[in-house]
Amino acid sequence: MRLEKIIDALVNGVSDLRDGGQDGGCFCLGRTHELSPYTPLCAHCGFIMCDLQSPSSACPSCHSPLLSPTACIALIKKIEAQKAGVLEEEERERERQRIRLQKEEEERAGGGAFPTLPAGGPPPPLLATKNAPEPRTSAQVLSIGSKNG
Repeated sequence: MRLEKIIDALVNGVSDLRDGGQDGGCFCLGRTHELSPYTPLCAHCGFIMCDLQSPSSACPSCHSPLLSPTACIALIKKIEAQKAGVLEEEERERERQRIRLQKEEEERAGGGAFPTLPAGGPPPPLLATKNAPEPRTSAQVLSIGSKNG
């Protein structure tokens, strides 16, 4: 939303010094806030701009525009590309979140869907091997005692 606001201000030529935080802009010279990523210096007087200063506004020191028309167009293209990257990353994050929630839901439900049996009759018999011994039907018990060894 912040990038859209900057693009809109640059396209419409809005010069709003209130974006600088104080009446007439911020005069911290980058000591309190980070440097502006779009216009770190005024091209006319060399005044250092902090991040609070909007690139569409005028310099708080000399009141001249911070960007020439060609620099403004280039900055709009740069910010639009940055906005596209942010939107892409947000979409990837939403997809990761959706997959994570889906996995959590499957774990809570017992690990997902159970396999289904074929319809219409008993399950197919197990495959028997040729040399498999016959299963014993009676059980034998072997006892080892102290008398018999």
